[in-house]
Amino acid sequence: MKWYERHVDAGLTRWSLGELSAPESSRLLRHAHACARCGTRYDKWARAHRVFESGATDTPTSTELETLTAAGLEAALTAA
Repeated sequence: MKWYERHVDAGLTRWSLGELSAPESSRLLRHAHACARCGTRYDKWARAHRVFESGATDTPTSTELETLTAAGLEAALTAA
């Protein structure tokens, strides 16, 4: 995480509603995994949405899967 990078916790609501683009979602996830403050908040949001969508805390939501698919495709296209 860059020292000047803004925290993404304010974007968690938009992320959970599927309102972020794939690059925005990828940035949010990268930041959340590198930042203790945002990571904790992301985990709480993600667990809550997983329970609402599937009834389980360990099953990724459709938004999470879409972000991971888009990020993987973007990485593959960049590497090609």
